[in-house]
Amino acid sequence: MDLFSLKTKIAHFLSSDQTGHGMDHLERVLDLATQFSKNHSVDAKKITLIAWLHDVDDYKLTGMQPMVNLPNAERFMKEVGVPVTMQHQVVQEILRLGFNKALEGIRPLSREGKLVSDADMCDAIGAQGLRRVLTFGAFKKQPFFLKDVFPNVTMNATTFRLQGTTHTINHFFEKLLRLKGMMLTEEGKAEAKNRHDWMVTFLKQFFEEEKQSQWNKYLMDYEQSMLQ
Repeated sequence: MDLFSLKTKIAHFLSSDQTGHGMDHLERVLDLATQFSKNHSVDAKKITLIAWLHDVDDYKLTGMQPMVNLPNAERFMKEVGVPVTMQHQVVQEILRLGFNKALEGIRPLSREGKLVSDADMCDAIGAQGLRRVLTFGAFKKQPFFLKDVFPNVTMNATTFRLQGTTHTINHFFEKLLRLKGMMLTEEGKAEAKNRHDWMVTFLKQFFEEEKQSQWNKYLMDYEQSMLQ
């Protein structure tokens, strides 16, 4: 199993990414998952494979069809000599990762998958999350804030995948502020809380500067509802 070759292939494949799902994201996910795993008995190579390959078939990058059978992830693993049994395990975990899958009640089964899931979701929130959501919003040519368009927090996985969000601020409510409650490990929960609180502070300040008291009230009500 040639991990250096695998990283090189993935970095080249994602080199033109403008959505916030490039190799830098994958490296942060691996670093976080490795950090989370320190008190657990896990397969470090399995964590590396899941972290590096979890977005190479993402629908936001490749369309809907590849996310069903993960052809890119399978091809990369075969090319660098990942054992067949490990290939199957990695594919099964990747198929259970992501916000949309969580909305459908589909979650990782292995400890390695859970650690990568938490790390991936943590990289979507906090300061890095803000940077990535700005990057994705610019890529989609999406407005940052429409004061008269409030979030749709009742979207199911299919609607969220196909419809997306109307403006970047709504994405915080429709997805990012919900991720704290989707953590699967104690390490992920602790990290997510810190990043979540940072996002709430940012939103409060933004709404204050925009003189949007109704949005600050919406934020406070939203946060309260998430505690119930």
